[in-house]
Amino acid sequence: MSSTACLKVFDLNVGRSGLSAQQAGALGLAIETTAVSAPDKPHYYPGAKPAVLKLVAERGTRRLLGIQGVGLGEVVKRIDVAIAAMAGRLTVQRTVHNETNLPRNWKLTVEAPPDLTITVPKHVQVPRNGAASFDITVDARNVPLGEVRHASIEFKQGNEYLHFPVTIVRQQAAVLMDKVCEPAQLPVGGTTDCTITIENTASTPAEVVVVDQLPDRLSLIPDSVVGAQPEGNNRLVFAGSLMGATPGLRLDDTVPLYGYLPLSAYGFTPIPPPSNADDGAYLISGLDFVYQVVQYTDAIWSVNGTLEIGTASGLAASAANGLMPDATPPNNLLAAWWTDLDLSTGGEWYMGALSDGVNVYDIFEWSNLARFADPSSTASFQIWLARGTNLAWFTYGGFTGDTADGTVGVENANGTVGYTYYSVSYTHLTLPTIYSV
Repeated sequence: MSSTACLKVFDLNVGRSGLSAQQAGALGLAIETTAVSAPDKPHYYPGAKPAVLKLVAERGTRRLLGIQGVGLGEVVKRIDVAIAAMAGRLTVQRTVHNETNLPRNWKLTVEAPPDLTITVPKHVQVPRNGAASFDITVDARNVPLGEVRHASIEFKQGNEYLHFPVTIVRQQAAVLMDKVCEPAQLPVGGTTDCTITIENTASTPAEVVVVDQLPDRLSLIPDSVVGAQPEGNNRLVFAGSLMGATPGLRLDDTVPLYGYLPLSAYGFTPIPPPSNADDGAYLISGLDFVYQVVQYTDAIWSVNGTLEIGTASGLAASAANGLMPDATPPNNLLAAWWTDLDLSTGGEWYMGALSDGVNVYDIFEWSNLARFADPSSTASFQIWLARGTNLAWFTYGGFTGDTADGTVGVENANGTVGYTYYSVSYTHLTLPTIYSV
């Protein structure tokens, strides 16, 4: 797949991603193309401007291979939506610099798991004191959604080696689309009713263009199309804006980037307990985290197993845990293991930041904290926040003794939206392993 590029030529916005029709044909692919001309906003929005998009798809599978766009209107956002739909494929460009007085001719090889394909040039030539750019194409179509994969690109020249790490997380596109036809099979001369559903799961509006081309020998029934515009007798087009989804909250068992990593193993020292080592908390500042579409720079870190995003309540989480959501303050909670914990009878607290070279993670750790009046029942767990993002997860290092009365859950700022994954009321659920927020 070719690189993604967007630029401005005088008053025109121009963009492309993936394969052009000519490139796809050169690869021996059977393709279909379609071009759509439409305003970049619904007609009732002020300032709508024209844009033309050309889509390239593989015939039979209908897999999107590429998109090109040009117009006075907003083209880049349409290119972004198409990239998310390109079947788990992405091409990025990277630049290497040579800081020596000798030219370099690096041989490139890739090590990757079986379900991840990474394509790079065989060689990259870098002039002395110069730079060279090359494409990296990642094909993660066979990686299950939500899972993480690690790979490495090795640069070799003679006895010199360089390693370029690659980490990907296969995620679902923000705009989802589904098509259902009833009946799915029909005789010659028969009819079927089809419904196309488009859902924007992001919190911000999305401008979308949907083109549905009927298979050969099928045609639209006149005046039967609702919510889209027919083009001819075998194609329909929808172009418009989808409002953002109402932010929700849920925990699942998606495997995050990293599991439980004891901060003591990375040189961090324990944080002294607050003055109330049983039910106290610390006010934490200097964070950078987006929660429920709001950016926060501080939090309240409670002994009893919670992190309040923001400081609206001014309260430590009490020992009386319950189901979530709950309008009773504190709210906006991430509850990794909310119960009556006590730092004065055992265990340690850690807080620190780790980086993998791509992201920085703020980590809050409860290490072998004992329950109040029950030092034989302990819990080890962490809350990870990926700095500058809305990505967070819980990880668990182990439990001893009684685990019947903990709560694992999340809720919003006023306690009206939330989710309980585990609690004494939900004893049919298994004990936490890894949960994503």
